[in-house]
Amino acid sequence: MTRKSEIRLGVIGAGRIAPHHIRAALANGFLLDSICGRDFSKNAQSLGKQYGFKKTCSTFEELLARQVDAYLVLTETSAQIEIARELVKRDKPILVEKPVSRSPEQIEALEKIDTNQRIAVGYNRRNLHSTITMKNHLTNLDNIFFIMNIPELSTNLKASSEDIEYMILENSVHAFDLAFYLFGRPRKWSTKKVYFDSKTFASIVDLNYANGSKGIIGLTIGVPDNWSIDVFAPGKKYEMSPLENFAIFDKMGTIASTNERPNKLYVPQSSSGWLPDKLDLEFKAGFYRQMNDFREFVLTNSRPERLASLSDAKFVITFAQSLLSEPTDRI
Repeated sequence: MTRKSEIRLGVIGAGRIAPHHIRAALANGFLLDSICGRDFSKNAQSLGKQYGFKKTCSTFEELLARQVDAYLVLTETSAQIEIARELVKRDKPILVEKPVSRSPEQIEALEKIDTNQRIAVGYNRRNLHSTITMKNHLTNLDNIFFIMNIPELSTNLKASSEDIEYMILENSVHAFDLAFYLFGRPRKWSTKKVYFDSKTFASIVDLNYANGSKGIIGLTIGVPDNWSIDVFAPGKKYEMSPLENFAIFDKMGTIASTNERPNKLYVPQSSSGWLPDKLDLEFKAGFYRQMNDFREFVLTNSRPERLASLSDAKFVITFAQSLLSEPTDRI
């Protein structure tokens, strides 16, 4: 690289998520050198032409022969470990889409060969404007109590066990990582499970932290709702609901009773005046800042805090796998 803008990027993977990463990379000054998908991928050919890649490669091996400065791994999870193992040999910065693997042992093995810590993991919800705002407010709180709500398969009352496993290990992990990023890794946790019927259930996870903070994660299957986080503090409630939005509720308002409704209503009110920023509106939420952090990583060889590590990915998938095991208690 001779100038900051000349970061030649190699992209592996041409699925639905790839255009979002590519747009964010272009906006952050990366040079799109090469892309490949599955062997002779038509999607890769299409994206290569659409975004002006210098070379669309027919195979992964062809892409490996290119001279690039950094890699994006955007394939399905089952292929990520093998690809990352090969790329590590090139000693270039690598951003791998979450979760890297469904196996903590596989991630740990990859971590051991990544001796120069070249791999970062793409948990883009760390980069939401709402997350950044929440993180700033949390620095002023000593002990924290939070509740996180994670509904999955909200419209599917006939989900198979495979559907449920996929959603927890490949989608819910976003929320788990966000909780650990905001509040730290818990010292211990315990799980209870409520079965509504043979298919739908809720997992309630109690988390305890070394500093005395506590949290609850509620994971529901087949319940119509949206992801959210509530943090409770004296005189205030901090809220991300859905996760892309942020509010502070710091007073109670009232709505007077009427003849039709004789009860006075008490309504929490927010005075924060927070609004989403244009980066989360113009790009898939968090992707621009995630790519900006990756750019910094490439240029400085120092991973910004918001870019997850393999250690983070291993902890997240260990936690997720524990929710698929027999709970410590049933209700």
